[in-house]
This record gives sequence, C-alpha cells and structure tokens, in this order.
Amino acid sequence: MAAQNPHDTSHGGLAPPHQKRLLKVVRRGAARALYPFYLHPLIAFGGIWLLIWLLYSLHLSQLILYPGSNVLSFDGVLVTTFVAGGALAYLLPPRFRMPARWRLPNDTRTLELLDRRLKLWFRIWCGITVLEVIYSGGIPMLWLLTGNSKTYMDFGIPTIHGFMNSMLLAICLVRLSMALRYGRKEDLLLPAWAIFWSIIVITRQLMMVFLLEAAVAYCTYRRIQTRRALNAGLSLLGLVYIFGVLGDLRSGAEGFRALAQPTSTYPDWLPSGFLWFYMYLSTPINNLLYTFHTTQPLYDWQFPNTLSQLLPTVLRNVFFTADQLGTVNGDLVTSAFNVSTAFAGPFQDFGIAGVVLFVFFISLLSCLYWQKRTFRDRLCYAVLCQCLLLTVFYNHFVLLPVITQLIWIYIFFYRTEGDVLVSDPARHRTARPHAA
Repeated sequence: MAAQNPHDTSHGGLAPPHQKRLLKVVRRGAARALYPFYLHPLIAFGGIWLLIWLLYSLHLSQLILYPGSNVLSFDGVLVTTFVAGGALAYLLPPRFRMPARWRLPNDTRTLELLDRRLKLWFRIWCGITVLEVIYSGGIPMLWLLTGNSKTYMDFGIPTIHGFMNSMLLAICLVRLSMALRYGRKEDLLLPAWAIFWSIIVITRQLMMVFLLEAAVAYCTYRRIQTRRALNAGLSLLGLVYIFGVLGDLRSGAEGFRALAQPTSTYPDWLPSGFLWFYMYLSTPINNLLYTFHTTQPLYDWQFPNTLSQLLPTVLRNVFFTADQLGTVNGDLVTSAFNVSTAFAGPFQDFGIAGVVLFVFFISLLSCLYWQKRTFRDRLCYAVLCQCLLLTVFYNHFVLLPVITQLIWIYIFFYRTEGDVLVSDPARHRTARPHAA
C-alpha cells in the first residue's frame, strides 16, 4: 500500500492549521458558477448601446449635434456584426472553446496556492506603490486638500503605474470571486481597499473598471432576487452621486455646467452626478459621429491607431510612424469631452470596415470565454464583459492597464485546478476521496 501524503487533506491526512481551515471552507461547498442571460456578451453589448441611443436621443446638451437616428443606425451595424462573431464562436469545434483536459477538482490545493500567490503579489504592489508615492512626492488626495498644483496625472512612475493598477485590479477581482464562491468574508478586505485606493488617487476609471468587474463576478455566483435588485439600484444611484462628487472636486460644479451646456429641458433639480453621467455617456458617440464626418480613414491593414495602444510609448514610436498615428480619440466636438468610444481607432485605420472587423473580433473572443467553465475563465470573462460595457467610452480591449488583468489572472492560477476544465463540482464533491 502506498504511503499517505501528509499534505493530502482530501484523504484525511495530517495538515497544518491553515490547510485545515481551507479544507473546512471547501467541505462547506463552493458555489456553482451561474450563467444568467443578462451577462451574455450579446445582451451586455447590445443593452449598453441601446441605453446610449436612448440617452443621446434626449438631446439634453447643446453639444449633441446629430439626430438619434444616426446613433440607431450605427447601433444596428454593431449588433449585427456582434451576432455574426458570436455565431462563429458557437460553431467552432469544442477544443477551441474549452481545454481538452479533464480531472477531478481539488479546491483545497487551489485555495492554498491562490492565498499564497495573492499575498505575495499584493506585498509586491504595496512595495512598488510606496516607491511611487516617494517618486511623486505625495498622493493626489493630499494634493487636492492642500491646494497643491499637482493632479492625479502626476502620480506614479510612468509605464509602471499602469501595470500596478492592472495588478491591483486582478488581485482584488480574484479575492472578491473567492469570497463569493467559497463564502470567506476575509477575502472582501482587498476589494474594499481597491475602492478606497481609487478615491485616494482620484482615479474614476480605476473605480469604474473594478465596480463593473465586481458586479459581473457577483452575478456569476449569486442569483439576483428582488431585494438584491433594489439594493443594486440604490448602489447605482449612490455611485452616480459619488461620481459627481469626485468630478466636482476635480473640476468644480459650476465649471462643469459651463462645459456641459445643458439645454432648457435638463432637470436642474437633479444632483450634479447625473449631469456628469449624461455627458460622459452621450458625448463619446457624439465625438465618433463627428469623426465620421471629418476624418479620412488610412485604410492601413496594420491598424496602427488600434493596435499601437497595446505598446508602451517608446515601442509605439518604433513600430509606427507619425503619419500612421492620428489622435487617440479622433476629432472632438469640444476638448472638454475627449473620448470617442472604442471605435475611433478602428475607424481611423480602416473606416466602417475597420469597426466591423474589430467588433467581430471582440464578439468572438467574448463568446468563447462565455462558454468556458473553469474558475479562472469566469474571472477572465468578468474582465472582458467590463470591456464590452465600456466600449461606449474607450477601447479597454487594447488598454494595457486593463486588459493585462488577463495575464495576471493566468499567472495567479498557473498549475492550479482552476486552470483546467472540471465537470459539475457538486457531483465531484462526493467523489473527491476516490481521486488519484
């Protein structure tokens, strides 16, 4: 008879106290991943662009230049292309959608490895962040409170700061999903820190990215009941209010109204956060439509304005010439609102055909991950779903501080049971003692 491994907790062997705690968590059972219809890539993508059309059609700002029918026509192109990409994802052979390996899950080993790795990488983040604070001479919130002329744009070590944000987002997303899947409340501390840190450095983008990913992760492991839906609605209203407060701190409420140019039909009794949200949601497509009328596409198969964002600035200038690279967000109606959706780059590169090709690609990628069944892949989909939702602002699919979360997640889950396909965990939970 083979000697029993003292670290094999699935067979009742002796184990250190921390492994016993992990085993206790696993024996309570892990929540199964859900696949609610509203998280499907087509619903998420089509729903957010339908909302943009509805908001744009209200014409609550004098900066809104075009009729709502123009946005509706563009939405039709986006959704039709997205359906085509998703259809291909479902037609591909299974080996393209899922790993070929099958084996019984060992959640205890996965939890132990994740705990150790996440603690290590968070310590690394803390160390480098201390160096960034020293390098920058303080933090943005302190600068704001003391009247310092520095802004959030002056914080951090160039290039490194973006990767630190990506690392923090990935660590906190994994911790949050561990809390949701295994019911460990201590895993919620780091996600709370991500929100607090985004306030300290006055980075709304960091907050929005994490909150959207957290919402997707939550809906992956928790059913949305009426009470939860109401709480989510109240949380969204609170987020709108906080978004406005942060915006007012950075720009001033009256100054922003002067930039937004609300029409006489805008309800003045609403908190400033609603005007911030309306302008930030409606002006990107406004800028994109303006770019359609003012910019001649390059028709360059290298897609420089799209793919160059995947490279640091130094390498960007090596691989692409100044003639190939236009402005990141195309032409703007006003410089006060300087984003033009995720499709400004593809349009500058290859016109409407470039937009169609890009949408087809992100649809194929998102739908492939939607069909995957591992713990790791559900986290990757949370990142991709966030990217889909934020296509109304910017192209997060090629933004390094955001999309490199996928790389961090693969690093965290390397050689764990979370990176291979497992069948029904509820069925295998009873069979685990017989695993080889």
